[in-house]
Amino acid sequence: MEQLKSETQVSHLKSGDFDTWREAYCIGLDQKNGQLLFLNSLEKGNQVQKIDLRQVRLCRPIRNFREMKVGKEKRQIIQKVSLKLDHYDEQSKPVTIEIYDEERSDYMINEWDLAQAWSQKINNLKN
Repeated sequence: MEQLKSETQVSHLKSGDFDTWREAYCIGLDQKNGQLLFLNSLEKGNQVQKIDLRQVRLCRPIRNFREMKVGKEKRQIIQKVSLKLDHYDEQSKPVTIEIYDEERSDYMINEWDLAQAWSQKINNLKN
């Protein structure tokens, strides 16, 4: 959180404007400047990603599954959870923010709930 604030020079974020999890991820909503701020300290470069929400049409929470066979039974395991931000300009590629990756974290904590809540926050800001 402190790294997010210092790298973006955003001191006006209140506690409801950001979330941190797994001591590696931080997401914040700068309503004043219309930006979504995201930091994944596991990534190379460890840079804060800034997304201009004025360019974003819709935010959707996404789950990617993989199948696992247990005996004769097939089970679906959540492999990734992310936020997908679609732009107004359909030529622009959607931005994907990864909130959970099974390869980096053994199990999910509350990442799906987090993705749904942030998707709603972002979409509410747009309306």
